[in-house]
Amino acid sequence: MAEKFSGKTVYSGIAMGKVTVWHGSQEPVRRTRTEDTDREIERVYDATERAKQQLAALYEKAVKEVGGAWRRDL
Repeated sequence: MAEKFSGKTVYSGIAMGKVTVWHGSQEPVRRTRTEDTDREIERVYDATERAKQQLAALYEKAVKEVGGAWRRDL
């Protein structure tokens, strides 16, 4: 039996295939204090760069698998 999902679309039409459902973070966010604020700022910048690289890799994979239907500015 097919299950119906709803959400934000990135491409009009019918989709078939595997679905992954994200249920949110499992770990609570905790506040902590730090003595080395410069290091924490550096960690944020490093994480931002890693996220950009990962998103670029996902984009390239989508372009290869789906083709020109994907646009970078979506």
